[in-house]
Amino acid sequence: MPKQPVSRKNNLIRKALLLLLIPLLCLLAGCWDRIEIEERAFIIGVAIDKAEQPQEKEEEDEASNEPSAVEEGQSSRNIPETKRGRYSVTFQAVVPEGVRQGGSAKGGQSSSQANYVNISVQGDSLFSASKSLAGKMSRTPYFQHLKLIVVSEELVKESNELLRVMDFFLRENQMRRSVNVMISRSKAAPALESKPKGENFPALYLSNIADSIQSSSWMLPETRIGNLHELQLSNHSYAVQYVKTEKNESRVTGAAIMDGQKHEMKGTLTDEQTQGLNFLTGDVKGGVLETTVKGEPLALEIMHAYRDLRLLSSSRGHFTFQFRIEVEGAVGEIQSNLNLDKAKLLEEAERALSAKIMTTAKDTIRTLKGYRTDVLGLQQYLYENHYNLWKPVSKDWEGAHGYFTDTEIQVHADVKIRRIGNIIQSEK
Repeated sequence: MPKQPVSRKNNLIRKALLLLLIPLLCLLAGCWDRIEIEERAFIIGVAIDKAEQPQEKEEEDEASNEPSAVEEGQSSRNIPETKRGRYSVTFQAVVPEGVRQGGSAKGGQSSSQANYVNISVQGDSLFSASKSLAGKMSRTPYFQHLKLIVVSEELVKESNELLRVMDFFLRENQMRRSVNVMISRSKAAPALESKPKGENFPALYLSNIADSIQSSSWMLPETRIGNLHELQLSNHSYAVQYVKTEKNESRVTGAAIMDGQKHEMKGTLTDEQTQGLNFLTGDVKGGVLETTVKGEPLALEIMHAYRDLRLLSSSRGHFTFQFRIEVEGAVGEIQSNLNLDKAKLLEEAERALSAKIMTTAKDTIRTLKGYRTDVLGLQQYLYENHYNLWKPVSKDWEGAHGYFTDTEIQVHADVKIRRIGNIIQSEK
């Protein structure tokens, strides 16, 4: 059989490739679903409350004088009641025109265009509420720039409600796992209506505060939705940042304690107890430690903090743990004539600071035992280091008759003052 000329073969190859490429061109239309940036509503904050008011019903014919269904002999059970939404959700969206014009921080507070707008909707689910949002905005909601989710305390005190709320955000394909999550005392919506000084957006204001743990040992580390998801899957108890809003001012203070089994809020920690929790979990990155020496206040700037956890003994389900906390710092302020150049006085100051850490940590432990929730990481420590001891007690570690409540926990702290600072002596 005679061979085909090379040029003819090349033509056949080109035609075959052309036939393959033509269908692929249909797949290269990358702008088929584009939405112009001016047409997007950038959602930066979401507040979720338990709905109280019924949703708006469809308009009824008020002029109708026809007999009702009950009058016609029908059962009242067949008459639909006013529909109530399970959730009341407030979305905070950026207004691009207000940002360009340098508008006020709250709508209606100045003649300029507002920087943001808060829109509240109700729904039986977060998904339905988000779809209802589209009917109240001229722009398409866009969640990829979401920074903050605030959930009301009233809602998360019910079993599994926080799980249900987080499910929507975890499934949303526009969502980032770095979104901060907070629990709000009372209602959550006021947190997005606060008026932070020097800030244009309440949601960004709270989100930035959540990340400032390096400057405050009284604040819990930020609770990101990705980390929260992992904690919920592990069924271990955990702590979430707690926010209070009063008189249009919001501040992150203390911590909300969540039961890992029932996924409900058990209680809160004060600022000082939260500092104790941070020392026990090794989450202190900086901040201030305060005490008194000879009746005079002393403030220590924390430079380094280290925590070590060990299991000392285990007998018939009774465990003894020991926390060792080491802190190094510099004197931040002395409101007296304490002369820390003297070795004895310096040692006394270090002992007072160490005692303050131990007192605060033990108070935190007593509170957590009262809540019957282990957010100290003891169960995780047993799982990772003493699995054979953890396995028999894993199902009964927390709760009313759990092993955690009867566990003995020792705390030892050692503080070293590395720098006392020098000032010009003004008094003698």
